Amino acid sequence: MDLIESLDSRWSSSSSSSFSSSTSPSPSPSPLISPTTTNTNTSLNNTSSTSHSETDIPKSVTQNAFIEEEEYEEYIATTTSDLTCCLRLIADSIAEQRQIASRGIIHSLPFFSGLIFIISALSLWLVNGGVDWVSWAFSCVSVLAGALRTVEYLTARYLDIAEKLNWEWKWALRESSSSDATSPDRVPKSIYETREDSVTNFHGIVLITKWEDITVGTLLLRVPLSDSKEDSKKAPLIRAWTVKQSYRHIGIGRSLLRRAIEMCRSNGWEDPSFAIDHANSLRILPGWFNGEMEKRDIQARQMLQRELQE
Repeated sequence: MDLIESLDSRWSSSSSSSFSSSTSPSPSPSPLISPTTTNTNTSLNNTSSTSHSETDIPKSVTQNAFIEEEEYEEYIATTTSDLTCCLRLIADSIAEQRQIASRGIIHSLPFFSGLIFIISALSLWLVNGGVDWVSWAFSCVSVLAGALRTVEYLTARYLDIAEKLNWEWKWALRESSSSDATSPDRVPKSIYETREDSVTNFHGIVLITKWEDITVGTLLLRVPLSDSKEDSKKAPLIRAWTVKQSYRHIGIGRSLLRRAIEMCRSNGWEDPSFAIDHANSLRILPGWFNGEMEKRDIQARQMLQRELQE
């Protein structure tokens, strides 16, 4: 845990101005987020005086479409509760891929054409058989229900992966030792692990963003275990990066990327990059159904490149 403690202390000292106390002057808005109004203090006072649940959204989000740095905090997750919240958020993002994949199937030309063909053929057969319109309508509804059930079955694996993620990544995040390789009760290798990117060469650091007590964003960074020249040449990998759905497009994800870049550069590591087998890289459908997921993947890599160039 020495690596995490040293990183956390460096990070806290370098970013203390971003999270100042109420007695010091109010810091300027984040350079990552462009405010649309100047009445920030009012929104902060309004949000701090009320209680919130996990479904609440800060008033500054709904009013100004941005969050001031005073409203949320970013740090390295080390406690079991924080790590569990982060892993749950990553698992939710994988489960969300099921919805994206389902939309990809339903909106695809093969699915739509096949559904129209089946309903047309069934309608022709029923009309020739003299069936009344009630039976015809019931048959069409049954075909639609069967089609949706098929889509649900084809995308069910995303839920299975999301359920297993919590257990598998807890093993992947812990600091490895030489005894892990020969331990008889060692957890099987995760489906995301490769020989080039193994837990014996890297250590997982989890960045967490919280608003009040709600975990709204997380980033899993795999960094070299030691400070040797050989390990320092290995580029850190971003294995997971996600923001709670209600808090997206307000700068939280971009801020996490910037924190990861600052951490890598301050420790003399290479610039981070997204791992090929990151948490949301799983594709269980043929390529033409994955258009939206591929688009999001490209956008994430482009955002990282922009932050690296700044």
